Amino acid sequence: MRNLNQIQKEYLKTVTNVEQWKKLKKQFKIVNKEIAGLTDDQIYCLDNTVYTDSARKKLIKIFRDENLIINLNQSVN
Repeated sequence: MRNLNQIQKEYLKTVTNVEQWKKLKKQFKIVNKEIAGLTDDQIYCLDNTVYTDSARKKLIKIFRDENLIINLNQSVN
């Protein structure tokens, strides 16, 4: 999910400084790539419980592993 969602697009329309707009758009794309494949509950947990980059990356890895296990179990059954 590297594309911007509607909320991100709308927010970018409010940014008047071109350099800030470019930086923000780039950051949105990084975050979107980072959270691709996570459930809404996982994203909520990530946004509301983790405050450091290293902890965020570890939790994302845990979530991805958890999702992989769930998908594998579903495909076996």
